[in-house]
Amino acid sequence: MSKQQTTPDTWRQPSTVAEIQEAEREIAALDSQLLEEAREIYGAMRKGGAPAMPITEHDRRVGKHLQKYMNGTTPANFLDEANVSRDAEIRAHRDALQIVLRDLARRKELASYAEAEKWVADNTKEWCALCREIILAAEKLAALEESARRFLVPIEGIHIKIAMGSTIASGLSLLGTGDPLKEMREAALKDNVVTEAEIRKAQKL
Repeated sequence: MSKQQTTPDTWRQPSTVAEIQEAEREIAALDSQLLEEAREIYGAMRKGGAPAMPITEHDRRVGKHLQKYMNGTTPANFLDEANVSRDAEIRAHRDALQIVLRDLARRKELASYAEAEKWVADNTKEWCALCREIILAAEKLAALEESARRFLVPIEGIHIKIAMGSTIASGLSLLGTGDPLKEMREAALKDNVVTEAEIRKAQKL
């Protein structure tokens, strides 16, 4: 006898990433059940058992659910026939599940992008505030490093022990060489994350 499989309710037009992932898990579980049943049928036939039984009424109902999910676009070769053996129906059913999974993958990609867009819209203000603090802190750090370099001018070129001699007093910047903030500063101004006045204020100690 064929085993009873549960048709996932989440196949009904899932729209969010979470719903789609749940549908994928349920489909994977159903596919595993079908594969196990197919193995049992094959094993029984190898031992000289009865040939595969015709599909059950339950399996026909599963097929109808699939057709409903696919909005009437189920390929003709997946539609039920009265004389189809159970093992043939399992193969068709699993192929149908693969079609559904491909459709879900497409839906998940679209849903992921839509959810990301919403996240950006909901969090842009907080994100820009965080970026602003990072940029202004970096500008202040650059100003502090420059102040440290000027402070050490009187002993420049003299090898003498001083606190933080191998780090801050070395003259090397934590930010990099040249103007490491140039690209970030320009992007921040373009995106209205900071103003030129705020940058000038951060650069003054």
